[in-house]
Amino acid sequence: MIWWPWQAKHPALRAYQQSVRGLRGQEPAAVIDLEFDALDHRKARILSIAVVPVTDGWIDLGGLWHCYLQQPDTDTQSVAVHGLLQKQLSGGLPEAQALETFLQKISGKRLVGHGVDMDVRLLRYRMQQLGWGSFRPPTADTLRLARRLDGNREQPSGYYTLEACCARAQLPLLDEHTAPGDAYATALLWLKLRGGP
Repeated sequence: MIWWPWQAKHPALRAYQQSVRGLRGQEPAAVIDLEFDALDHRKARILSIAVVPVTDGWIDLGGLWHCYLQQPDTDTQSVAVHGLLQKQLSGGLPEAQALETFLQKISGKRLVGHGVDMDVRLLRYRMQQLGWGSFRPPTADTLRLARRLDGNREQPSGYYTLEACCARAQLPLLDEHTAPGDAYATALLWLKLRGGP
């Protein structure tokens, strides 16, 4: 089935889809990370989102955007993994408002993430559940890029985690398992894998 940007029902989604129509190459990019409470995208709820813009090979920390989403009944185990407090989530943005702002922050940009397909699948599902239409961004994946550069050889379990890839590339990890910390680490890794400094 062919899908066109104007088929999106929500104005923010329609504007984003039109902004990336015909986008070529890897720039500009928005490196994203989501923290969520389940691996099944049909059951998962988004806990926090971060966006780190990258333009002309530079990470724009001034443009970093992060938010918590209101999730009053979040599983305490997932909160512990991500270091989130129930207070942060209950004081977060309503999901629709957070997703609208997210779409504005990534306007005109390719999405980059480590295992980005999982994040996109969850975002697409949530937007469909809200009746907005189908989210179909152009993407680049640091996990797939690392595998390709290694020649797609079989490696032990955990070899391509964000932490392991950053360690091999001698990149710092700050605030692990938080959306802004992982988005920043992914941005560094992406530039390094693409031949940056």
